[in-house]
Amino acid sequence: MGRLIIWGAGALGGRVARLWQDGDVLAYTRSTANHDALRSNRIRPAVGSPLNRLQEDDCLLLALPGHEVQGWALRELRQAQQSAVRRTVLVSTTGVYGRTPGKVDEETSPGSSARCQSIAAVEEEFLSWSGKQGVVLRMGGLYDDVRGPLAAVARRGAIRPGPAHVTLALIHYADAAAAVHAALTHATVKARYVAVTPPCPSRKEFYTTICAWLGMDAPVFTRSQANQGVAGALPEIDAATEYDVGRLRRDLLPVPRYPDWRAIYQESRLQKP
Repeated sequence: MGRLIIWGAGALGGRVARLWQDGDVLAYTRSTANHDALRSNRIRPAVGSPLNRLQEDDCLLLALPGHEVQGWALRELRQAQQSAVRRTVLVSTTGVYGRTPGKVDEETSPGSSARCQSIAAVEEEFLSWSGKQGVVLRMGGLYDDVRGPLAAVARRGAIRPGPAHVTLALIHYADAAAAVHAALTHATVKARYVAVTPPCPSRKEFYTTICAWLGMDAPVFTRSQANQGVAGALPEIDAATEYDVGRLRRDLLPVPRYPDWRAIYQESRLQKP
């Protein structure tokens, strides 16, 4: 397999590292907080960045938190005149689509908001640097039995205000890690993948179910700000997003380990409030 370099070894990067067999793994983090856990999995941790340490035959996982930080990392790589490596994967986000209604796949244009355009610009910069060996994974919201939106609701004791109709793109950490591992190791890959596990719930379906499981009051939703006061606006339900993951299933993740988002609470170890 060769050497894997992880820049941003959080929960997802740690899972990918554990799947990396017969090769060295170096994990670069912002602090030493999870270094003991990384070492326990035979991963060599370090604080900082892999600038000027990458070798031509390495594989690189760029999993820093947030597209702004990802963009900074890419600028650092270019400034250091770092050549692209054997395979590089960028963990991006389905946030690039914004609230695009209807069917969404890898060829769907980014949303028009400043955030969507900024995410898309980082992806383009990444593919320009990495060339044909670069892969962008547009990840949905990550979750497992102790992390993700369920944990956030349990911690806050409430949900954030928002419309009921918005589709929540979700994928379990285990399936996300498997997709990343495949993107790093498969000989033939595409430049972009939508990494989500449909069917995806609406905010209403998800948070109503979660609040009932946590023993909380039923959530109250707001109308979409875009539809407020707009004559002839489409009903909220018409703005749902349907993620097409045919390319992901064909190339990287034929059968997800967690095909149903309800695993988010059915297997949770979180204490109910």
